[in-house]
Amino acid sequence: MIPLKFILLSQKRGSQCIIRNIKRLVQKQIKKEHPDWKLLSKKEKREVSQQIVKAVIDQYDFKQEIDAPLEELTGIESQMPNDDIIPLSELDVLIDDFHKNSMIDVQKIKRL
Repeated sequence: MIPLKFILLSQKRGSQCIIRNIKRLVQKQIKKEHPDWKLLSKKEKREVSQQIVKAVIDQYDFKQEIDAPLEELTGIESQMPNDDIIPLSELDVLIDDFHKNSMIDVQKIKRL
């Protein structure tokens, strides 16, 4: 099977978002049409996935806008944010404070 990335790049509109959107559509179709996916053999899974990928690519409109949210495209829609993670805006302030209040000029230290 030709990898999905090469098929899309040959279409001259292959970007990461399009690839992720097609993968999302393929996964939805597999879940809908094959609820017994885990019970299939490796050979059967390969054949079914090839058929579904070909069908999705044939029907996909490469000129359409992708309406799926970024979280769904990247596969993190089910992850909950952790309170221990510092937001980027606060992290930027912490880094600036570190560089301003440091007794040693970190920028001048040679890195190994």
